Amino acid sequence: MPGSTPFRVPGLYNSEVETILLVIVFGLLAVTAVLAAALVLRPVPRPVDLSPIVGRLDALERSQERAERAMRDEMAQNRLESQRSLETIRRTVDEQLQGTLEKRLGESFRLVSDRLEQDIKVWARCRRWPPGWAT
Repeated sequence: MPGSTPFRVPGLYNSEVETILLVIVFGLLAVTAVLAAALVLRPVPRPVDLSPIVGRLDALERSQERAERAMRDEMAQNRLESQRSLETIRRTVDEQLQGTLEKRLGESFRLVSDRLEQDIKVWARCRRWPPGWAT
């Protein structure tokens, strides 16, 4: 049927259906226009100035680098002090061990020497005895 609308609502004439559809379309257009105007007319947010935050982050990074450098320097200093202390301890232990070793070797040598001297004296006395005395 030419000229007729594809929608048929029972009890309504074609012109009434067309009027309702037109009202709906214009209503949607009006809502769309209001939303578009609201989007266009809304205030544009100012760009946020991040330079103070960036400055603080840079300062924090420099502070952290200084702290790390100080910590590395302190660790190196502690390492050197530890090495010096260990060297001193090693020298002291070596000296004490050397002293103890010399003292004990001297005592042992003196004991062996005394014992050998006694044995030589006994041997010399035994040689002076007449032969066959001990048999």
